Amino acid sequence: MKNKYIILIFLALLGLKHAKAQGGFGGFGPKYDAGSNGGILLFGGGGAWQVDKNFHLGGRGLGSINSYPLGVFDGNEQSITSLGYGGLVSGYTHAKKIGSWQWGFESLFGSGGFTANELSYRFMVIEPSLALWKKLNHFMHLNITAGYRFTIEESPTPFGERKLNMPFIQAFIYFGYRPVK
Repeated sequence: MKNKYIILIFLALLGLKHAKAQGGFGGFGPKYDAGSNGGILLFGGGGAWQVDKNFHLGGRGLGSINSYPLGVFDGNEQSITSLGYGGLVSGYTHAKKIGSWQWGFESLFGSGGFTANELSYRFMVIEPSLALWKKLNHFMHLNITAGYRFTIEESPTPFGERKLNMPFIQAFIYFGYRPVK
């Protein structure tokens, strides 16, 4: 699995050989996943290399703060007691603004795991999203992102497939250079 990530990163960097580096940024914030049985609150951080004025490439990792009920299975109430994942983040910020906000697209491709009923499970994750960026001052930006998490479980879970597929919203504060006007 690690070899696939290395190959993907290598291919992405090959395509950027003529890119002019513009700096980088990093930050942290909360994320709320709105599932059918309630929500999962996560907290994490990430950072990226600002490849040019519009494109960034980096990573992000998140971990759950609360448990998430899955429902009743085999006569017992089951819930996810811990959840964590992370991966490669790529994003495109459009040059046009909506008021004082810049908009764009981001995607996360990675993997993670969760614990439910004292058993651990692993999954792959893909998160396409719409991102809004607002410059707060010269070195600080607010990023609000809404999207949908798609997961592929490594092995079948007794709770059914795609229990972690759900919409989300997150708000991160980033520090560092971003060419947002």
